[in-house]
Amino acid sequence: MIKKHPDTAKILYVGPTIFTVVFIGLALASLQGFLARLLLGVFLSIYCGAVLASAVKNSGSAKFTAAAFLAYWILHLGYGLGFLYGAIR
Repeated sequence: MIKKHPDTAKILYVGPTIFTVVFIGLALASLQGFLARLLLGVFLSIYCGAVLASAVKNSGSAKFTAAAFLAYWILHLGYGLGFLYGAIR
């Protein structure tokens, strides 16, 4: 996307990519050590708290909060993986 439309590149779009890289890196590192598992737990707790707060704020009811929470996960991971794939390719 950025190659075809460089005017769309904004620092805000790097966030999901950083999240994806840190998440995958900590998940892989957590297979080896306690500190990585602890950091992964802290990272996911902070992320889930922020996503939940945003989901509650932006959805009108409890019914949609769970869907919004899941949608944020899919959006951030999907965008991050897609950006990495495009950058590597």
